[in-house]
Amino acid sequence: MKKTVLVVGGAGYIGSHMVLALQDAGYAPVVFDNLSRGHADAVRNAPLVVGDLRSQSDLNGCLAAHAIDLVMHFAALAYVGESMHSPDLYYQNNVVGALNLLSAMRKNGQSRLVFSSSCATYGEPQHIPIAETHPQRPINPYGQTKLIIEHALADYARAYDLRSVSLRYFNAAGCDPKGRAGEQHDPETHLIPLVLAEALRTKHGGNPSETALQVFGGDFPTTDGSCVRDYIHVSDLCLAHLLASERLLASEVVGAEAYNLANGIGFSVLEVIQASREVTGQPIQYRLMARRPGDPAALVGDAGKALATLRWKPHHTDLRSIIRTVLEVHAITSRIPGASSALDTTRGVHIHRVATAGAESHGLLRRGRAYFEYYIGARRAARALICPGDVVVLKTDPPMLSWAVGKLAKRRGAKLVVWLQDVFPEVAHVYGLPGMGGASGFALRHLRNRSLVAANEVVAIGDRMADRIAKAVPLKKKVRVIHNWADGQAIQPVEPAENSLRTKWNLQGKFVVGYSGNLGRVHEFETILNAAAALRTETNILFLIIGRGPRLFDVRVRVEREGLSNVTFEPHQEREALSLSLAVADVHLSVLQPRFEGLVHPSKLYGIMASGRPTIFIGDPNGETASILSSTGSGLTIRTGDSAALVEAIKRLRDDERERGAMGKSARLSFDERYAMPIAFKKWRELIESVARAHD
Repeated sequence: MKKTVLVVGGAGYIGSHMVLALQDAGYAPVVFDNLSRGHADAVRNAPLVVGDLRSQSDLNGCLAAHAIDLVMHFAALAYVGESMHSPDLYYQNNVVGALNLLSAMRKNGQSRLVFSSSCATYGEPQHIPIAETHPQRPINPYGQTKLIIEHALADYARAYDLRSVSLRYFNAAGCDPKGRAGEQHDPETHLIPLVLAEALRTKHGGNPSETALQVFGGDFPTTDGSCVRDYIHVSDLCLAHLLASERLLASEVVGAEAYNLANGIGFSVLEVIQASREVTGQPIQYRLMARRPGDPAALVGDAGKALATLRWKPHHTDLRSIIRTVLEVHAITSRIPGASSALDTTRGVHIHRVATAGAESHGLLRRGRAYFEYYIGARRAARALICPGDVVVLKTDPPMLSWAVGKLAKRRGAKLVVWLQDVFPEVAHVYGLPGMGGASGFALRHLRNRSLVAANEVVAIGDRMADRIAKAVPLKKKVRVIHNWADGQAIQPVEPAENSLRTKWNLQGKFVVGYSGNLGRVHEFETILNAAAALRTETNILFLIIGRGPRLFDVRVRVEREGLSNVTFEPHQEREALSLSLAVADVHLSVLQPRFEGLVHPSKLYGIMASGRPTIFIGDPNGETASILSSTGSGLTIRTGDSAALVEAIKRLRDDERERGAMGKSARLSFDERYAMPIAFKKWRELIESVARAHD
């Protein structure tokens, strides 16, 4: 049974990273946040309770509704300068709010807490580095509020047996190395994002002399006159919280403990600016301002106690590597009708929505028009964003994007990665699109090939696709294969008895054969429908088709014409329902016409594997999907058109629960080992960093 952790302030910078770390470690986080400075979109795949620390009823309601094993408290206001001129905000939120939390914990029987404290409790250091034995004499209200709660925790430990670990951060920095979370402060006060924002402004033509970057204080008693701080990566902070949680849950903590979290290395503000110049290649300028009240000259920590007791050691100690995790990321995508804004920021990624894509662009002419509009909008946005040295990843959906935008990117000095989702125009020729086998197809292949040759790297989503490209295009480098993925945290195996959709869709007592996803032109459904016709007398077998696409109408027509009452339809499911909708089937079907093998690859397979269900693939026995199922032991392959073999395979899995369960377990295990999102993200991060470092 997973331990449940209440993350108070889990929609903020460090809290949202902590939610991810808890999920990675096998915990079940629940987030409590008032969203005043946090962001709902930063909370991924975890329950979000919107409430305020200053409301006892909000806290009691949350704690009563969830069986909480441990509480982590991040919800504090944390701007030193703001605390100097608005101390009332800090005492209300940081002190009153925290005391409310402790009272609610007592009332609801929770006695384990990890508290987000701060090196600001030390004030002006008497010596460097600062150990936990250093006197705590804060010089600003922010640090004072943290110290008050540390004292309260010691008192609560003596009086009420509350067991707590206070973690005194030095300067939190960086973003999730897997790219799942970022930093979204408003206003932004952290040094590294501010420095990188100035680099971005300069990169886009801003006059360096008009810099908005301010350095507060040039007369501190440090080597260059700017204040010195100890920067600790947010992922290392999260690791310390996990280790502290393990110690608390193992009942190894008695009373109130406190630990410094620091790298033990100090960098001045000017050193951070210089390191950022080296990472970005931009001439970052700054304006020297007077000191801010409440800023110590230097804060560098000694984390020896955490190393000895928690067995914690920071992994991100290089300043430049920390800076690289915070670099700007922009995504250019289509604008769905009804979208509220053409520019959004989600988890630190700036999303530029261009043109207008119809939600049901199934007709070839309508789709072609949507592609054309997108090419124009994407080029316009790319022209405004791309600068020399940038890494541009072009995902070929729509097709020919490597030609439409790639040449522009290279002309502006960017490094180019082409991410192939299909092989176009070959896939259109095989489908029978007019002109693709003649001069038009030749011209498109020529333009596509030139764009791939010009790319720094070409990525395919499958081995067969990579082989096709290698044979068709004279590339200087081998095509890289990075499989698409599914989110294994959002999609989990769900037992039929626990799946609410089985009741909602009247599937109780049925062996459900599912097809979920796009019903597209490359898919073949005759084999499935012939099998359904042959199985219509098997009253406990039901075919469930979930999704949409250009072939849906034809499939519905045949089902109605032949009176196939054992075939039922449900609409496309949103992401929030994906785990239940994938797990509603006992076995899944995946289809691909053999002639399209190596031209496209049905990536929905990974979601099926994440749900812990076996797959019956209908297609080429020597194809990509068949190879995956065979090597992982997670399914069966049937040749296209062999409906009799499909009937026997369905009956076999219906009647042999043991074999079906073994295939499902193998599917999830293989997914976790090969196709989980963090695995793909790691490969992508390594590739992008390699391209960024390389010289053309």
